[in-house]
Amino acid sequence: MKYIREQDVEGKRMGPPHQRVIRDLVTPENMGIKNMAMDTTSIDPGFSSNAHSHEAAEEIFYCLSGRGRIMVDDEEMPL
Repeated sequence: MKYIREQDVEGKRMGPPHQRVIRDLVTPENMGIKNMAMDTTSIDPGFSSNAHSHEAAEEIFYCLSGRGRIMVDDEEMPL
């Protein structure tokens, strides 16, 4: 069994205009998996993520705290 704790993963800080910290929790390198990845993103207050897509993967959004708006395809909704 393998496990990982978010607080043990060093985050990658991205600067403005999309200021946030990304932690790669589950990757092929640390878990030996092939078809999946999982990360967390902490967006600093007043900032946003850049618009992007993952053509070869699906993505799940799970908000633990805070609020904002999210756009998926052409649909925008509160988060």
